[in-house]
Amino acid sequence: MIKVLVSGLKEPVGGLEKVVFEYAKPLIKKYDIHFDFIIFNKNFSKEQELSRLGTIFHVTSRKDNLKKYKEELEDIFRKTSYDAVWGNYTGLTNIDLLVLAKKHNVPVRIAHSHVSALSWGSHVMEYIVKLLHYYNKKRLPKFATHYWGCSESACSFMFPSKVKNNFTVIKNAVDLNIFHPDKHKRNTVREELGIFSSAPIIGHVARMCKEKNQFFLLSVFAEIIKLCPDAVLLFIGDGELKDQLIEQAHLLKIENSIIFTGYKSNVADYLCAMDVFVLPSISEGLGLCAIEAQASGVPCVVSDVVPSVVDISETTEFLSLNSEKTLWAETILFSCKKNINEPAECVSKNGYEINVQAEKIIKIFTGDKV
Repeated sequence: MIKVLVSGLKEPVGGLEKVVFEYAKPLIKKYDIHFDFIIFNKNFSKEQELSRLGTIFHVTSRKDNLKKYKEELEDIFRKTSYDAVWGNYTGLTNIDLLVLAKKHNVPVRIAHSHVSALSWGSHVMEYIVKLLHYYNKKRLPKFATHYWGCSESACSFMFPSKVKNNFTVIKNAVDLNIFHPDKHKRNTVREELGIFSSAPIIGHVARMCKEKNQFFLLSVFAEIIKLCPDAVLLFIGDGELKDQLIEQAHLLKIENSIIFTGYKSNVADYLCAMDVFVLPSISEGLGLCAIEAQASGVPCVVSDVVPSVVDISETTEFLSLNSEKTLWAETILFSCKKNINEPAECVSKNGYEINVQAEKIIKIFTGDKV
């Protein structure tokens, strides 16, 4: 049995967590592999789903009790001999797992980048996050053996240039058994939402946070309503900014045309109901949700910071965040009329099919060259 220790999952659940979940499923199904997951949250919302994929270790947060945190991590490595450690990162503020993995002679030690920019809260946190990130970025080659990223830009941002030859792009892939056009689901979801069949649905799926730039999307939608009064904005996801976004929608007097669904486990069903998918991020490692949208036959309009490789169907529009919001509105409504021919083929030919990427991962876990 191949034993892999995974870290980096946290609340609120977002794209990073989804990627890990989706890769673990086919790997467990096809190979003799066991995952252990380190969780620092006392109440992890997806714990039940995660427990079906492997064993969960609840570890005390470093900021809550440093001594206990170190003891509990050491205890995990003392009790189990791992073939690989898979560290998932949105910043290198803490690489303790890789340090301990090297100490305990774990042969495969993976640093996986899911972003192409740092995020932070206050100005004080910005300074601390940058300081720790760049300090650990220099140290990283001492402890990591493999450098993964969801895109070339995610690798280049997270890892030092001297290990560039060791970068491996592990694409945030799609299960075509789940994400595909479905007219029945489209009609069913629209009926459940109370949306007339002719009304264009502008969709957005993401954690509600600064990086996803959802306040900008609300401003754009205010312009869309002027051009197309029956348009609907469908927000799927939760996050720290949800209440503020709802309040902003009220201030813009567009709340009656917006549906906030909260977190949904059946995102694929809701994608089928959309006419266009919009992602106005201010930073983005890849934008898996846009890949999933295209797999479902939905064209996309995204900001120009989203990596160009996200356009797998040659229907995606890239716009500057400095462009007029009226241009965004017009482009979004125009994109509603686009069709994606052979969505599944678009996914496969660009290497985003889940089983293709899973094969690459298992070779690395077992020490084989990709």
